Amino acid sequence: MRTPTYLHRNSYGIYYFRMAIPRKIRYKFSGKHEIKRSLRTVNRSIALKLARELAVHAIQLFQDDMNYKDLAHCKSFMSRLELKPDGTIIETIETDPEHAEAEAAALKAYRDSLPKVTNLRTQQPTEPPAQQPSLTVILISEAAEKYIEYMEITEGCDQKTLDDYKAKLEMLVEAVGDISVNDITNDTANDYFETIKKIPSNRKKKPQYRGKTIQQLLNMQIPKQHQLGTETVNKYMTRAKLLIEWCIKKGYYTQQRNPFDGLRLSKKSKRKRKSNKPPRTILTDAEVSRILQKLPNDKSKPSRKWLPILAMYTGARLEELCQLHTSDIIKEDGIYCFRITDSEEDQQLKTPNSIRIVPIHSEIIKKGFLEFVDEQKSLNRERIFHDLQPDQYGKYSSSYSKHFVRYRRKLGIKAHGKCFHSFRHTVVTKLFDNKVEERFTAAIVGHKEGDGFTYNHYGHSTYKPKQLIKAVESIQYDLEP
Repeated sequence: MRTPTYLHRNSYGIYYFRMAIPRKIRYKFSGKHEIKRSLRTVNRSIALKLARELAVHAIQLFQDDMNYKDLAHCKSFMSRLELKPDGTIIETIETDPEHAEAEAAALKAYRDSLPKVTNLRTQQPTEPPAQQPSLTVILISEAAEKYIEYMEITEGCDQKTLDDYKAKLEMLVEAVGDISVNDITNDTANDYFETIKKIPSNRKKKPQYRGKTIQQLLNMQIPKQHQLGTETVNKYMTRAKLLIEWCIKKGYYTQQRNPFDGLRLSKKSKRKRKSNKPPRTILTDAEVSRILQKLPNDKSKPSRKWLPILAMYTGARLEELCQLHTSDIIKEDGIYCFRITDSEEDQQLKTPNSIRIVPIHSEIIKKGFLEFVDEQKSLNRERIFHDLQPDQYGKYSSSYSKHFVRYRRKLGIKAHGKCFHSFRHTVVTKLFDNKVEERFTAAIVGHKEGDGFTYNHYGHSTYKPKQLIKAVESIQYDLEP
């Protein structure tokens, strides 16, 4: 599908509308050359709909006739005054050649309304009357909304980060009330800190806490293992601190000190919680066998069959596999390969080193994967796993990730640290055990070469498939029949 010229996407995946203003009417828009507006979404379908609506409004705006009799009162349109070295003043204006007479009349009306000053150098400066700086009274919720908009437009934060800011600042409003920003005191900040330390994690999901107000939660005896962890508490306090820092810059907060400064838990006293995530571990060959034996073969949901098979022989990240296109299955040097890339609009990679070409293991081919891809091509499907749809952040792996959690638990694989990402650790471990050089392992799994990270923790590949095929084929499992 062709992308309209007015629809663009930034490096963070957020779409925005952009349309040039015709040159002859730029004077109506204070000399601006274009209209640009963030659409605040990474979903192309939603962005396309919003952009089309904006395009219709913009074109109508460009075509509307302007009432020239009112232009004398439009300071953004009227002349710019420039002081010359000799003290005289000249006027300049961007004109519309089709309405020169009307503009000249408007310019004269505006000039006649100006004070009669012939030489600015001879005019004695006058001191303006002293005025107290005015404070803009703004509620926390209003400030938070403006701050999040600033983070998106100026800082370029992605939608997931913006949603996290929004959730954390909504908690601030709920805990202290939607008061004026300037009414936040040290006591307000301290009370909020004490409140956050007692709030349970996932309060909107756990049945015993769902639907309860902050005060109701504070009246409960919440076990420490259910409370927020140190890092999460500190993130809540940091979000509040950054909001006030921004409000100080904008003139919304006049106190001398940010009341949230220094309010954070020490990492040395980090509280242990049941929900603390353990390190991810590898899958045993027996566990991989169990996973393969029970894989569903539902043609309407092919991802459930193929994703574990691809992961166990590639070590690729789940999102990298979920977003594959049929055109990403290529043949190079006579070897069938996966092309892991972000060349399509709906593809995102973790780092530039993730771009790579990886040979397809012979076991994947034996199981009929190439035939499956050909079938998708015959059905004119661009993406291999058509059953997966993007979430609000444009990620295709969200729904499958939840399915795999349920699937492995049903198989009895419940140990902490066992997850889909464990396939990646398993592949790296097998390559290490097979004494594969780290530079080849980095090229296969998409890590930066030469920093020891690949083997210590679990590249933009310049290696040809014929250099990697031996390493890929060394990945073997002792599978149960």
